[in-house]
Parts: sequence; C-alpha cells; structure tokens
Amino acid sequence: MGRLHVLTSRDTVKRRGTCEHCGPDIPIRPRKTPAGVTTWVCRRPKEPRGTEESRQRRQRMMKYGLTREQHDKLLAERSQGCRICGSTEKALHVDHCHSTGRVRGWLCRGCNHGLGNFGDDPELLRRAAVYLEG
Repeated sequence: MGRLHVLTSRDTVKRRGTCEHCGPDIPIRPRKTPAGVTTWVCRRPKEPRGTEESRQRRQRMMKYGLTREQHDKLLAERSQGCRICGSTEKALHVDHCHSTGRVRGWLCRGCNHGLGNFGDDPELLRRAAVYLEG
C-alpha cells in the first residue's frame, strides 16, 4: 500500500475532511493502526501509478498471466496488425483461448468476434471456409 494522505482537518460525523494533497471537503475513512488506534485517512488515491500505458501493461500481465518478457514480445507483434485479416488500421485486441487462457495474438474486433461466434472451434471454421468457397 502506498503512503496515506495526511489530513489537516476532519469531521468524523460527516466523514469529510481536508487533505493536504486533495484539498477541502474530501471523503475520509477510518483506519486502525497496528497499535489499535483509529486514524482517519483520505479515501482518494495519492496519484495514479505510472502512465496509461504502464497501467494497461499491468492489467494485461495480470489478466493473461504474462511475464514482462512475454508482454514485450506481444507488444512487438502488435505492429504486424490483425493475425487474421492483417488490418493495421483498426484497434487491436488481445485474443486468447478461453479454456486454457493461452494468448494467441492480436486481432481486430471483427475477427475476434468472428472466432467467438464460432465458439473458437477450428472444425466449425473449416466447414465455414468450405461453405464460402463452395
């Protein structure tokens, strides 16, 4: 846990206070110290951790169980575009196997939803390809 904000004033009845970082009229909450003493702290975070890019990296790493190296490799592959249609114009999303959690690569929304509509079933996709070519 990061450093807690210091309150310069507090109203424990209204649960509002003045935080030296966030300003006046901020929601506050009680917090027990290891010694059992109740202190009051600001409910707002001190500051966002890192940039939007680093936040997205952390989220992807946690969601898909990636190491930093695996994530960096995945990001490098992003510039190649969608793994199915090759589009680099559209926003890309991480495609993964829902049963194993294994990350397969980057797909545009249309291709990702297309796989999902076929239940990620390769045999069903092969039959669809035969149908289209037929």
